[in-house]
Amino acid sequence: MTTAEKGQQLTGVGATALSDPTTYGALLGDGIGQVGMMQLAGDSPAALAAFANGVQRFLVEQTRLGIPAVLHNEALSGLCNAGYTVFPTAIGLSAAWDPAGVQEMADVIRRQMRAVGQTQALSPVVDVARDA
Repeated sequence: MTTAEKGQQLTGVGATALSDPTTYGALLGDGIGQVGMMQLAGDSPAALAAFANGVQRFLVEQTRLGIPAVLHNEALSGLCNAGYTVFPTAIGLSAAWDPAGVQEMADVIRRQMRAVGQTQALSPVVDVARDA
């Protein structure tokens, strides 16, 4: 792996920067570690899946190492795109005292994300900077 390829594996790009497939060579020629802001990649499941497939196909077939990217999206209370299931937020879920329901919710979100090629859910709920 070249230094440029290593650097690219540590780098991410927003989905909007990849809206034109003719730019893939310049932006993704040495690979890329992740593609973020997937909620901006399309307004329907078909558009999201087509975008994800196009990016991954380029990375696997047109780069020297063929390493696919991690595609991520916000999913705190469901996949952050129009038309997907919206669930209660974490505090509402905790008030329900239903761990099995939370597991089922997470499974629905996982299946919806994977159906459109997204591989990492961002759902931060930990307070890491708390005042005493």
